Amino acid sequence: MEEIIYDPIKKYDNYYNQHQDLTINYLENLVKEAKIDIEANKTTVKEINNFIEKKNKFAKSTKSLKAWCKFITVLYFLLPGISFLGCLQLSNNSNRILFYCLIGIGLIIIIISLVFIHVKKMKPKIRNLENEIKKINLKIVEKTNAAWEQMNPLNSLFTYGIALKNTEKTLSILNFDDSLSEQRMSFFVSKGLNKHDNKSTIGLQSGELNTNPFLLAHKVNHWIGTKVYSGSITIFWTTTSRDSKGNTTTRTHSQVLTASINKPFPVYEEEKTLIMYSDLCEKLIFNRLPMQNFNTSENFIKKELKKLDKKAEQAIKNNKKFNLMNNSEFELFFNCYERTNEVEFRLMFSPVAQKQILDVIKSNKIYDNQSFKMQKSENLTFIKNNALNSLNLNFYPTKYHSYDYEKIKNLFIDDQMQFFKDIFFSFIQIFSIPVFQERRTADNIWKDKQEQKFADWEHEAMANSFNESKIAHPSAITQNMVKTNFIKNEEGLDYVSVKADGYKGVERIAYETAWGRDGKLHTIPIKWIEYIPVSRETMMVVKSAQANKKEKTIKESIKEFLNDYGIQDNNINLKTNAIAMIFDDFNEDNDIIKSISKI
Repeated sequence: MEEIIYDPIKKYDNYYNQHQDLTINYLENLVKEAKIDIEANKTTVKEINNFIEKKNKFAKSTKSLKAWCKFITVLYFLLPGISFLGCLQLSNNSNRILFYCLIGIGLIIIIISLVFIHVKKMKPKIRNLENEIKKINLKIVEKTNAAWEQMNPLNSLFTYGIALKNTEKTLSILNFDDSLSEQRMSFFVSKGLNKHDNKSTIGLQSGELNTNPFLLAHKVNHWIGTKVYSGSITIFWTTTSRDSKGNTTTRTHSQVLTASINKPFPVYEEEKTLIMYSDLCEKLIFNRLPMQNFNTSENFIKKELKKLDKKAEQAIKNNKKFNLMNNSEFELFFNCYERTNEVEFRLMFSPVAQKQILDVIKSNKIYDNQSFKMQKSENLTFIKNNALNSLNLNFYPTKYHSYDYEKIKNLFIDDQMQFFKDIFFSFIQIFSIPVFQERRTADNIWKDKQEQKFADWEHEAMANSFNESKIAHPSAITQNMVKTNFIKNEEGLDYVSVKADGYKGVERIAYETAWGRDGKLHTIPIKWIEYIPVSRETMMVVKSAQANKKEKTIKESIKEFLNDYGIQDNNINLKTNAIAMIFDDFNEDNDIIKSISKI
């Protein structure tokens, strides 16, 4: 029997604690597999930190001594000047000759003393400190290398998909895909999903919730907005006036004149959406938006419920449709009064679902859970919420790599728990609707075979994961909108054309006029940037990593492949079970193309 999550808000803490224990156990098992000596690493790291602390102390002393040396150097020039000024007074007052001679002798003694301190004391001490710092740096490098050697066996065990696999163990209701196949994407398209939107996919995760497929899509949208550019000049003029005595007075005046213009400006906005398929309530369409002036106080609820009742009464008088369920508080906070099929709406939001949705909306635990958007369009449900905005869909194992076990441990556990929290609350609305968690989708929906292996959105996400310099036009100064076009699949390779559209910037000057208080019309220059579209097309080849290989073996194969052909590692990306490679100069007969299929 499949799992169904009831009371998700109440049960979250329990799931969180389970996942924390699982995460700690997972790391402990990795440590055992890596056979690292944690205590030895702690000792090495402590030595490194002691050396760094000692180095910083010496560096501070060196800086202080150098500052004193600069001060003494200034005195070298300042004291003789004082002596010279004193000597000038000798011709004016012969009675002070002895006094000034004594001052001169004293200054000479001081200068000699300063030279001695500078040359014999400070300079050698600075040299000694600098030599000690060099020795310490060598020790730091030596100990750091040793610490890396201690941790490398553990670092090599971190792989893509750890967070997903561990989340599946805690929330068995979820099953995540390694990547989004074209077969699965075609199914979503057949149910009304528009895959040919003008947005670019920068992160993607697909999977199933009790066999019901879902997509987590991280997209970037682009449009041309406007930007205000401003310029200013300062004008000066003089006025002449006479006072009561007939005297002429001239005054200088100034004024800052400003002007602004609006010019086209490229705007980019990211969004994350949970797209859920269900064969339940296929005729139901609605669009839930966050409630304005949200408040959970009793007075607010009573006041708003009265308004809602009056609205329903008015609708009945005017012979209009305005069907409210018995749970008027749910109607108020769910804030969605226009739905196409009332029977299916009530099936979807059973009394249990209504209560649980209300619990979510009223709870400010972790996130502002009221401000979610939920749109149902027949078989597909689209959800946007704050947890999705926080969710990181692009995990790279190298982020955990360190020579310090304690840093690895803290980062790994914090990162895994953050991911679990974000995933749980990304699905919190679905977890609140029991019928949406039932195992309903037939297993044979994936029977249609597709020529291409990976979906277009997956191709886009892979292309976007490369350093932008690999795909963007060299003149582009803005973010790029990346779109892909599948060409063919041959010998297990998806051949994909990648187009990156951006803008280059050209500095322009516009001129606006403004009247000054001097009575004249002035021209004000305004600098602005004209954004001119530029694009670049490259070729990307994508293949599945061999399922019979462990990921660390795949990494070794890739490393060997890169070394054999002298390819930079930023030309190739590995994601769970997919390998993608960007080609600056594509030639299908290239030996590299033939060899990549063997990785």
